[in-house]
Amino acid sequence: MPANTPAQAKKTTIPVRLNLLVQIDPAKWTVDAPAAVDTETVVKGLVAAGIAEEQAKAMAETLTAAPAADGPQAVRTAVREYMLAAVKGLEKLTAAGATIVDADRAPKAAK
Repeated sequence: MPANTPAQAKKTTIPVRLNLLVQIDPAKWTVDAPAAVDTETVVKGLVAAGIAEEQAKAMAETLTAAPAADGPQAVRTAVREYMLAAVKGLEKLTAAGATIVDADRAPKAAK
């Protein structure tokens, strides 16, 4: 098999998949509360879009309701985001121009 030339090497991507199992005590992990959304701003935007004010207020209450920031699902999501951010911050990968995506949650590229 012929060796890759420098031009071929630059065009080549090598997919690397990393599967991790992180066992963590949810009681010891703190989940950051989501940023508050201004209900009044949402209502104004909905009314500007042509929705009646009463309906806009009801919709805004639903849209701005804070999701539960605790429990296993919230901890799982927070740990996943933390680990992905840690990998994206690795200097050796960024110096090499690596593109890091969450293959399980990122949209699949069209073929």
